Amino acid sequence: MSQESILVIEGSKIKAVRILLFGIGFVITGIFMIMNGEPWGWACSLFFGLAIPLAVLQLIRGSYLKLDNEGFEVKPGTKPWRLSWHDVESFYVGKIYGNKMIGINFSASYNKMNAGRKIASAVSGMEGAINSQFKLSPEKVCACLNEWKIQHGATKSA
Repeated sequence: MSQESILVIEGSKIKAVRILLFGIGFVITGIFMIMNGEPWGWACSLFFGLAIPLAVLQLIRGSYLKLDNEGFEVKPGTKPWRLSWHDVESFYVGKIYGNKMIGINFSASYNKMNAGRKIASAVSGMEGAINSQFKLSPEKVCACLNEWKIQHGATKSA
């Protein structure tokens, strides 16, 4: 039996504050647009308004990426989600609408969320992604994920 290895990469409070300020700024912009009779102000306010509670949750509850022998868990400030190393073929750094993200290439044997993955791929070009909300750069997080995948993905979980 191998010893359990765990690595936790903490979320960045600075990035959460930036998202919060960004969201507030665009909501205010949207309000001014509405006051000037621009109908797009509603869309701007509603869309960017969603970023505000997410940033607040990330600040209050914290966020992390936890890697262990079996797989990884992402807690973005909301409910954590988890994947096994066997569910993933590889990780890569990509962009969704100009934001760097850690893309997930799922393994051929992973057959969950097929419809959602197809829609995500059509809309963003990524079948799955991890937001770059951590203290480390997306490139460093990606390299770490691929390294752990290689080291721990070969062992079948019991």
